[in-house]
This record gives sequence, C-alpha cells and structure tokens, in this order.
Amino acid sequence: MCGYGRVGGIIGEALARHGFPYVVIEQDQRRVERLQEREIPALWGDASNRTVLEHAGLAEARLLVVATEDRLANRQIVEHARHTNPKLEIVVRTHSWNELDHMHRLGVDEAVMGEVELALEMSRHALRAFEAEDTGVAETVRRARDRAETERPETLLDVTK
Repeated sequence: MCGYGRVGGIIGEALARHGFPYVVIEQDQRRVERLQEREIPALWGDASNRTVLEHAGLAEARLLVVATEDRLANRQIVEHARHTNPKLEIVVRTHSWNELDHMHRLGVDEAVMGEVELALEMSRHALRAFEAEDTGVAETVRRARDRAETERPETLLDVTK
C-alpha cells in the first residue's frame, strides 16, 4: 500500500480486519514508526522510487493500493508496478477525469475518483433522510455511478436520461 493517510489508513484497517497482510510505504516517518509499533510492516520512503517499491515486495504482490495524493508519483508507481508485475491488481486514487482516464490507459484495474464517491455517498444519505426506499436509493446511486463512468455529467443524479 502506497500511502497510509486518510484513505490508506481506512483501507489498511479493512484489510487487517479481514486478516489480509499488507506492507505500507509511507513518507511520514512518525506514521511509519507508529505502524511498526503496531507490528504492521511499513517502509519509510517515496513509493515512486523503484528501489523502495521493490524492497516492499512488488514482484510477489497480489494487489497494489496507491492511496497517495501526488498525481505524478502515482503515475510513476503504476508504470513501474505494471512493468514489474504484469498480473498485479492495481487500484489507485484519482482527483480528476483526466487522471482517471490516464490511469486506465496505464493499465490499472480500478481508478477511484474521490469526489465522485463522496457525491454518491452523500446522495445516498440525503435520499435516505427523506425516507426513500432502499431499493430505489440503491438503483439511483448505481445509475449515477454508471453515468459518471461513461458520460462524466456535471450533475450525476440526473436520472431522467
């Protein structure tokens, strides 16, 4: 896992809860020390550095989670990872449609744009606050997600289309 901040930390906790081992590459030395105190394997360094990635076991990894905010570093991480381990499952955090498209061209398995997921979850909550039926809420959010992936609409919840 590259990055163990707000996003990576939640993912790491989910993996741990289900008993899946993982290794963290993190640039914040204090965060690395805290992880190591909890007996979570963590390396201090820049994940866009090939040597650091290789030291983390990239060649044998099954999954790579790229949870950093740095677009350039994320691209370098993904390019090196795809070259080193072509069968590796890669999920990456993005912040724009252009970056999402670029990551797909680099061969990631999943690119997640935080703002879209945030909008979908807030929409789900808003609809439930008005006591919309769960099946209707799920369908509305599913349709909005599908449209976001194909049309990139300004208003994701325009379900009239």
